[in-house]
Amino acid sequence: MLRTAGLLEGISDDAATAMADRWNANPSVERQKILAKFTIAVECVGTTMDLGREPAQSVKLLIDFRDSLTHYKPQWQSDNLEPLFAELRKRLPVNNRVAQCNPWFPHQALSADMAEWAWKTSLSLAQQWWREMGLVRDPIPDLPSWKRP
Repeated sequence: MLRTAGLLEGISDDAATAMADRWNANPSVERQKILAKFTIAVECVGTTMDLGREPAQSVKLLIDFRDSLTHYKPQWQSDNLEPLFAELRKRLPVNNRVAQCNPWFPHQALSADMAEWAWKTSLSLAQQWWREMGLVRDPIPDLPSWKRP
């Protein structure tokens, strides 16, 4: 039977129970990485989601970037971040307001362009996941649009 109201509208009772069982299992899904949680939830409703394509691949880069900032280690202690930065550079426009002589990180990486790319990419994955789940309720109401300075 499909749920007809609330946040889980469109998901069957069996799928909701399967998700609750996975979440409460030992070991719990709660400790999984975020993209794994997306996959597990979609599997519970009986479908699949390809995380090997966009926007999931960009979200994975975004998560890796967030992790590198949150769990920062000095360069002499950390793995080389250049491959991550190279992939991010492919997805972001060059910030012309920053002199070219400045390093890409932090001057280009921590820009408004990065923030805009991050939220658009995350929103795109969330909307794809929402469709794959079969949820009915609109997850994100119309967002306001701001004029660019």
